[in-house]
This record gives sequence, C-alpha cells and structure tokens, in this order.
Amino acid sequence: MPHKRSAYAAFKRQIRRIVLSASHWDQRQGECISTLDADVLGIVQGEVLYDARGHRSPSLEDDP
Repeated sequence: MPHKRSAYAAFKRQIRRIVLSASHWDQRQGECISTLDADVLGIVQGEVLYDARGHRSPSLEDDP
C-alpha cells in the first residue's frame, strides 16, 4: 500500500511552490526575494529566500 502524505504537508508544499514561482531574482545582489507573504511558512514579503551561493532561508526547509 502506498504511503499517504498528510493534507497539511501537501498544502505547505504547494504554498512553497507558489512563493518560489512568484519570487523575484535580484541580479545585482544575487538573491531570490519573496514578493508574497506566506504566514503558513513564516515568509514575509521582501525576505531573501536563497542566494547565488545556494544558501536557503530556514522558512523554505522541509519539515522533518
């Protein structure tokens, strides 16, 4: 039987995808900046999601 994921975890993954797809890449600073607020993930507008070196915001990390 396949493993069922929780509906809440699927919802959070979907919100994470939406935030990343709507984000802005600042070429001058080399950072991806959020243009949306996502209270579920703890992301606020203007937060740096990741940079050119690959450092990610703790808000984007998957739950253990």
